[in-house]
Amino acid sequence: MKRLHRSSSASTSATPSVRLASSKEDQAWFDAQLDCFHDLGPTTPIGDFLRQIVEIDSKPVALLAWVPACYALKDRDRWISWSTPQRVARLKLIVQNRRLLILSPKGAAPNLASQAMGAALRALPVQWLEVFGYQPLLAESFTDPEGYAGTTYKATNWQLLGTTQGYARSRLDDHRRRTALPAQDRPDHRRERRRLSPAGQRQPTPSGETGPEKGVDLGRPLFEESQVGHGRVDNRALHHFATDGMAMDFPFARSLMVVRSRRTEKRSGKSTVETRYYISSLEPEDRTPEQWLQLIRGHWAGFENRNHWRRDALMGEDRSRSRNRSLLTNLALIRNGLFRVLNRCFPGDSIPVIRERIQAKPCLAFRALEA
Repeated sequence: MKRLHRSSSASTSATPSVRLASSKEDQAWFDAQLDCFHDLGPTTPIGDFLRQIVEIDSKPVALLAWVPACYALKDRDRWISWSTPQRVARLKLIVQNRRLLILSPKGAAPNLASQAMGAALRALPVQWLEVFGYQPLLAESFTDPEGYAGTTYKATNWQLLGTTQGYARSRLDDHRRRTALPAQDRPDHRRERRRLSPAGQRQPTPSGETGPEKGVDLGRPLFEESQVGHGRVDNRALHHFATDGMAMDFPFARSLMVVRSRRTEKRSGKSTVETRYYISSLEPEDRTPEQWLQLIRGHWAGFENRNHWRRDALMGEDRSRSRNRSLLTNLALIRNGLFRVLNRCFPGDSIPVIRERIQAKPCLAFRALEA
């Protein structure tokens, strides 16, 4: 693998630039070049797929195709030191260079391959983030040791980690391959490996927050509200923090909301405090504090009050003793569909009222199914 950096090099007239093949015309031309000049031909887009075109003076000089990483690689997984569940959860943070094609004759442009690879690696994190919404941390690639020495990868600081078994799913790829991984003695590489390994599993907490059970002061809340009803007083305080989604293992997360609720029973005077955490893909400034609190409460209202609670209270879903997952899933789908049919055929009536009307006049049930 290769540690991915953001581009920061100064541009000159001979510096390669990297753009994406985003239009259908560019993609068709890209695949046609691979079909004509690459030994393995074009690659089939599967999952997150990116085509890079490296240009010098507005002329294409190299093509690179990036795809999701291999599901399991013994040497790579040993180097990262992650378990199978951790690998499944974080595998998307690794990308694979599936194709590299230099568009000039061999020897015509010295060092062109390493320059193109370096430019592509520097541009890849930002381009991948713009297209797919998250930034990869590492890159992997394979070469055929019987036909290639891997000079381009060595020149761009990739490290040979090991040799695969040689069994590939593609008939064009059934040769011994090897994977290049980043140098282990560089501090930035070790940091990225820790973010993928078990040592990097802990999620950061907001500044000053070490846990609700310890009563740490979160500072002045952005918004507070109080409600009185059902014999109790509910006070809610909203705290909002910008966050690094990659560090939290939620690539799309941009905001962390902390809601601290204090409930006081009027009769006994007993108070309880509960702290809840929410993450969102929206930026903190995209909503006002009042809107954030409404979104949080609306989320639970939508799932609990309008769906799960209705299925349980009105149709006895939680009284089921079955442990057959397929049966329970099918019954939940049937109940959801029944709610939709009844609400459409009897607008404005509650479910208990609809049930009483159907019991008194069973033909209404057949009319509802025919509607």
